[in-house]
Amino acid sequence: MAAILRCCLLLAALAGLLLGNAAALPHHGPAKHDYRDALTKSILFFEGQRSGRLPPSQRVSWRRSSGLSDGSSVK
Repeated sequence: MAAILRCCLLLAALAGLLLGNAAALPHHGPAKHDYRDALTKSILFFEGQRSGRLPPSQRVSWRRSSGLSDGSSVK
């Protein structure tokens, strides 16, 4: 879970750099890439990849808690 959080924070920092620096660049027409949409979808993807007990606020509605008894057979 901590690894997912670190990855999401890294993605958010990267998007901040990309979006923050975009204003300083000369404008040559409409942007070819929607980085905000890409970041949103990336975070949603990583939320869907979580394992363990998931919070009630889980945005991926079809995903439920999983792996709760992994390793229990070997104690």
